[in-house]
Amino acid sequence: MLDMILERLIIYSECAVPSIIFYLVTRGYTIKHDSSGLPDWVLIAIGFLELLVPILQNGKGNVLDRVITAVMAIVMTSGMFFYVSDRQRTPEGKPLRPFYDILRRWNEVKVDDDTKDSPEFSIKKIRQDALKFLVRAIGYGLVYIPFFATMDGFIRVCQEPPEIFTYTSYLQQLLKAHIPFKSLFYYLWVGIAFSLHIALIPLIHLLLHAIQLNILVWIPKINIKTLSKLHQDLVHFVAQPPLFNKPWMTRSVYDLWSRRWHQIFRPGFHQVAYRPVRRLFGEKHKTIGRITGTIAVFVCSGLMHDYIMFVMLGYSNYNAPGALGQQGLFFLLQGVATIVSATGPRLPTWFSCLLTWIWVLYTAPLFVEPFLRVELHNHAEVPGFPKFMDSRISAICPYGTKS
Repeated sequence: MLDMILERLIIYSECAVPSIIFYLVTRGYTIKHDSSGLPDWVLIAIGFLELLVPILQNGKGNVLDRVITAVMAIVMTSGMFFYVSDRQRTPEGKPLRPFYDILRRWNEVKVDDDTKDSPEFSIKKIRQDALKFLVRAIGYGLVYIPFFATMDGFIRVCQEPPEIFTYTSYLQQLLKAHIPFKSLFYYLWVGIAFSLHIALIPLIHLLLHAIQLNILVWIPKINIKTLSKLHQDLVHFVAQPPLFNKPWMTRSVYDLWSRRWHQIFRPGFHQVAYRPVRRLFGEKHKTIGRITGTIAVFVCSGLMHDYIMFVMLGYSNYNAPGALGQQGLFFLLQGVATIVSATGPRLPTWFSCLLTWIWVLYTAPLFVEPFLRVELHNHAEVPGFPKFMDSRISAICPYGTKS
């Protein structure tokens, strides 16, 4: 037990080193000055080092540890690159946002100039809002408990499709023979469950900060400016566009990816991939620029997921069947489908919805199968959530229950 704790401590400590270095070399530069700070290429090199460390660990720890270190490497490296980009574009004397502020850029709502200096709210108003935020967080939690008990219960109880235990990947099977519907059903369920786990992040953020605000607002002689700042931050967070925007109502692949599914990375992909690529074509070739920029976004997303998969596998197992490269292909196909659905002829709503879900049903396994082959599904569940649905879920298991 002690050896396992020590190993995990070493794994996470090694991955934190580049971020600590980046913090130390940038913490004194919160205001833009042309002659201050390390050169951009040094900061970018630290960012690439952050991505390299989890790879060099070559599969140390369990699969969940590898996922966490890979995702955190992507997040922190994104923050570093955003910092470099901000430093290049920020006028002299203006403040620079710290690189670790990356999560707050998530789907940010732009604030109008005339509302930036809004008056402070009264204590009464802050207390009312704090209570509303807390009730909202608890309400979401009460909905999430039975939902994730069902979604995760299916993964815990139901037997996997037999093909994931073979050397033949889903793509090879798809090209050779018809895929059983019960396999497609399993892949789709697990894919949705994996993707929805990220919805817990904003819920936990809302709950913790709502509790904090409810406590502080009743402390006598609390600094009103501090309280107002906490209140405004929470109001701003609640005003963010939703992470998932009724995906079951999607009408096209374009609608699914641009408005309804996993909006958390949308602003980042626009800044990193879409806008730079689109600008290469200028105003004269705007249509080509939009198409190429869209493909660049999906390629970037595919590379990000393949990086996570590479870290999970370890470089010694990079050629494992049905693992590396499939998620990159999945996102490339989604990019092509997005362009086709956005530029093609308008179809009847019912027919467009049907085509969209058939497309999702048959391409989703490309995304899900690699996770199943590295057994991520055996580790990915919400800690502490009740398992009262496990004994009731067997009726919908397409291949029966696990022995």
